[in-house]
Amino acid sequence: VNKEPAINYRGFDKFQEPIPMIIAIPTTAGTGSEITPNASFIDTKEKRKMGINGESIRPKYAILDPELTISCPRFPTVSAGVDSLVHATEAFVALKSNPMAKMFAKEGFKEVFEKLPLLIDDLGNVKLREKVMYGAFLSAVALMNSGTGPAAAMSYPLGVHFGVPHGIGGGIFLPYIIENNINEGFFDYTDLYKIDSQKSKEQSAFLFFKKIKETWSKLNVPQNLGKLGLNNTHIMSFVSDTMDLKGALDQNPVPFYENEIKLTLAKLK
Repeated sequence: VNKEPAINYRGFDKFQEPIPMIIAIPTTAGTGSEITPNASFIDTKEKRKMGINGESIRPKYAILDPELTISCPRFPTVSAGVDSLVHATEAFVALKSNPMAKMFAKEGFKEVFEKLPLLIDDLGNVKLREKVMYGAFLSAVALMNSGTGPAAAMSYPLGVHFGVPHGIGGGIFLPYIIENNINEGFFDYTDLYKIDSQKSKEQSAFLFFKKIKETWSKLNVPQNLGKLGLNNTHIMSFVSDTMDLKGALDQNPVPFYENEIKLTLAKLK
């Protein structure tokens, strides 16, 4: 019903005519796109990620059927699941988070964090698929009512220039952002997922970071950007592209800008 090329609707609420009702039936569990007002694409000419966004494209109904994810292979299952964990974590700690978003993030994180490592060894298990899909849905609700952060922002240039799936991209950076935040005195990760109630908040936060690293190893989330094609010649453009998403960086509980991006990239060589 809107006759111009799709690229003309990049941005927010650019449609001239009301579009037909959308019913979303996801076949992966993680992105949350079945409830969000965003359709993300990569503009291959301008080499940047873009969105066709607005309430008019938010699905009116979402049908979450875990049986439709059974044929999803291991790698996209992991990528989507990790994406939801990034959503939950960054929504929980975002500066503009709120008690309602935190509640959804906490429950969504727990479901996926505990069930995804089991699912990758039993991809046909409908019960595990259901738990991961439900957790991913809750994490998306949290994200839509809170905000994103540096891990999601840094995943954009990784996806545009190196073809890394969004979930994996955010997952690569999340542990290092968590470590940075803890080292800067932010320990609220223990409120997202408690590891040991006998420990201090600082100790529990470090245990959370350690558990994230162990789980990422189990899921085979890449930890070397060089193997993905990124080298020293890409650093400045990578930093610049990430800084274009400063709004997401601003939501991190401690400052995370050019210098922190460079330090994170250096750790992943």
